[in-house]
Amino acid sequence: MLAARRQPLFWAVLAALALVLVGRAAFAAANTVPASSAGAGSAAVSGFTITAIDYNLNATTPTNVDTVTYTATADNGDTGTALTIYTRFVTGGSWYACTRAGGVAPAHNITCDTDGTPGPQLTVSPIDTFEAVIVQQ
Repeated sequence: MLAARRQPLFWAVLAALALVLVGRAAFAAANTVPASSAGAGSAAVSGFTITAIDYNLNATTPTNVDTVTYTATADNGDTGTALTIYTRFVTGGSWYACTRAGGVAPAHNITCDTDGTPGPQLTVSPIDTFEAVIVQQ
């Protein structure tokens, strides 16, 4: 008699569990996930070899440096010509925005305007370093 009373309860619990599982599956089937990408990669980053540095002095005040020119050659042989270039000549001093003035890539002729417009006038006496930051786009 005890078994007869528990059997309807068993079937009711089983039916409720089945409804929950079916309902849960219905909600899971309705999810939409957009396409996406993920990945990882690496590549060697090479630098530039700097040569032919030329400090061009002002004709009237020869202690002033009007421009500095040099050649920067991409160590990896990249022939791209879109460059972002900054150079400084005094440790902790101002950075000068420089431009590519020609050359046959991977060698680039670089010119830095150091005559005080727009940055500070570069003079010979404090020059103690040559730092170039060059990024090839």
